Amino acid sequence: MSMPMLSPLFLILLFSLTFPATKSTAVQRNHPMRLRFGKNGEFKILQVADMHYANGKGTPCEDVLPYQISSCSDLNTTAFVRRMILAEKPDLIVFTGDNIFGFDATDAAKSLDAAFAPAIASNIPWAAVLGNHDQESTLSREGVMKHIVGLKNTLSKVNPSGVKTINGFGNYNLEVGGVKGSDFENKSVLNLYFLDSGDYSTVPGIFGYGWIKPSQQFWFQLTSAKLKLKWKLVSSKEFVGPMTKKTSTHVLLTPYTFRLTTSQLREAKRERHCCWRMTQEKGRMWGGGGGGGREAVNGSLGWERVKQQSRRTNQQEREGYRRCVLASSNQRAYMNKPFPQKTAAPGLTFFHIPLPEFSSFDASNYTGVRQEGISSPSVNSGFFTSMVEAGDVKAVFTGHDHLNDFCGLLTGINLCYGGGFGYHAYGKAGWSRRARVVVANLERTAKGNWGSVKSIRTWKRLDDKHLTPIDSQVLWSKS
Repeated sequence: MSMPMLSPLFLILLFSLTFPATKSTAVQRNHPMRLRFGKNGEFKILQVADMHYANGKGTPCEDVLPYQISSCSDLNTTAFVRRMILAEKPDLIVFTGDNIFGFDATDAAKSLDAAFAPAIASNIPWAAVLGNHDQESTLSREGVMKHIVGLKNTLSKVNPSGVKTINGFGNYNLEVGGVKGSDFENKSVLNLYFLDSGDYSTVPGIFGYGWIKPSQQFWFQLTSAKLKLKWKLVSSKEFVGPMTKKTSTHVLLTPYTFRLTTSQLREAKRERHCCWRMTQEKGRMWGGGGGGGREAVNGSLGWERVKQQSRRTNQQEREGYRRCVLASSNQRAYMNKPFPQKTAAPGLTFFHIPLPEFSSFDASNYTGVRQEGISSPSVNSGFFTSMVEAGDVKAVFTGHDHLNDFCGLLTGINLCYGGGFGYHAYGKAGWSRRARVVVANLERTAKGNWGSVKSIRTWKRLDDKHLTPIDSQVLWSKS
């Protein structure tokens, strides 16, 4: 039976009461790289599934043709990554787990460095999640993710900042902004979710692979709800970066670094319709214009709260991340105009182990091939239902089953395999290794500017002489 839709406030309460799980790492790298659509209105993702990298040149290939055996190694995997990057020129590279094959990797750190080397050398942003083999060498699951986060050009995170407890490592989201100079420049028009699908069950009596736990699902639902709220409330000319006297202020619901200067506090007092709602996090504020929620306070009392917060925080805290609003006449003018966004941004989800729902298809209702069974967890934790209820996810991308590369549509969500990529991973002799490409395209507004996402397409490329593209299909379209 389907669970009822949960409100954002209820989700917040639930999330704070989750059962014991791994503690989220407090220290995260700063990621100055901002994902956004290009001037051609396109954002391209390269999915690399199951590299199974081990020790480089000395690591043999699995399941290749007899004439390939003597010269084939991990270096063939490296060459394939490089060829795909040169051919597709992606805006983001996503590695969906089993990046290294721990049983054969003698030094996990060195294997990880070598596996991701082509992405690092390309200077293209990249992100990764863990599979069920990454932790089987010399680093723990947490250690592997921490090492990944420390590498150049990665947008990966150990876990979401501000979340005290969550199962696994490598749960995070990324936002893709619109074309620079457009009304959507500082808005997320495409949301990317990354989750740790675990390795193996640790529950007595339940065998097989791991699954996405309730704490992770609560985080996903809460994040999805916040992103949808931001679609509705953030101004089309959102302020980003240090404030200046020339800055026009609008409703802000995302944390940006800035300093509240004395003149800006005076402006807030003068306008008198600045609302503040404090969160439990010291130095953070939720803002909303004119009636910003049940706990918002207007007028003089709101101004007193601003002054009290100003006295409490030192210079460093005042320059920290805050969610706030500085209402102005510009905000009033904006609120009288129609919002340029009508619906929430579409979302894409990436993790390693396929959900049980991947078994829902037969040859008549998927694109691609299914050459082996679906190696999903023996437990259905309900994450597919969570995504359906959230409403923004249009496609899921996994790996794990190397001989499957299909996409099938179920209840409005495409469930897609990447297909086996790595040469040290099991495969099928004569069946080419492959990679998946995902492209989101923006629509044109009535004025001819770039707007929100119009469609999401995908295809695969084979590691043959011509990097042959196959199975092109539309995953989602507004029409």
